[in-house]
Amino acid sequence: MAEDYYATLGISKGAKSEEIRRAYKKLAREYHPDVKPDDAAAAKKFKEIQEAYSVLGDEQKRQQYDQYGRVFGNGGPGGGGGNPFGGAGGSFDMEDLFGGLFGGGGGGSPFGGGGGNPFGGGQQRRPRAQNGQDIRAEITVPFHVAIKGGEHEITVTRGSQRDRLSVKVPPGVSDGQVVRLGGQGQPGHH
Repeated sequence: MAEDYYATLGISKGAKSEEIRRAYKKLAREYHPDVKPDDAAAAKKFKEIQEAYSVLGDEQKRQQYDQYGRVFGNGGPGGGGGNPFGGAGGSFDMEDLFGGLFGGGGGGSPFGGGGGNPFGGGQQRRPRAQNGQDIRAEITVPFHVAIKGGEHEITVTRGSQRDRLSVKVPPGVSDGQVVRLGGQGQPGHH
């Protein structure tokens, strides 16, 4: 993946959060797989852009990245990047590191906790939430809405449920342009 997150987004190290967000949005639109389907180089660049923004767009992760470099940054969408302790992402779990040392299940921690966690608590890990599948729909908007912008209603099917959504169409939308509705895809897990 990318070596320098600032260079990936084409910004300086002193960039403000709004500048980071604008640079990310511009590049994400340019290299998005919907815009450049079947382009492996664009897909790779899009992942690098996502990874860079996931670190630089979060003040705490950005501080760690600025101080320690990529090792403590976010592993990014492709996972696997950065964590010297084996997990994906920018942090590690003490249970991952020490869990098997004191007999992994059902008690016996020398520090008073149940389970395999030597630091107490014995709590079960909650499964991580997973995003649901995207829903793609091709629509034809009336000419006046395409020119002036406005709202257009669509119907989407999620499992066995049909929902009507209002899409904000930007003024001057062109044929084949993609409009993304965040959080409106299939339900996720957990």
